[in-house]
Amino acid sequence: MHPKKQFTQGYSPKDSTVRISWNVVVATINDLAALNIPPTSTTDSADRSQDQ
Repeated sequence: MHPKKQFTQGYSPKDSTVRISWNVVVATINDLAALNIPPTSTTDSADRSQDQ
């Protein structure tokens, strides 16, 4: 649910729901970090073409 809608409707999730959702977020971040893909930059390719 969108935070503004939560506020206007007075919705508050149960602690157990929040914990489960947070565990999914943490697991996803850990999986992405484990991929170990080097960051890419669009400026790098432009810099290399100028160097040649």
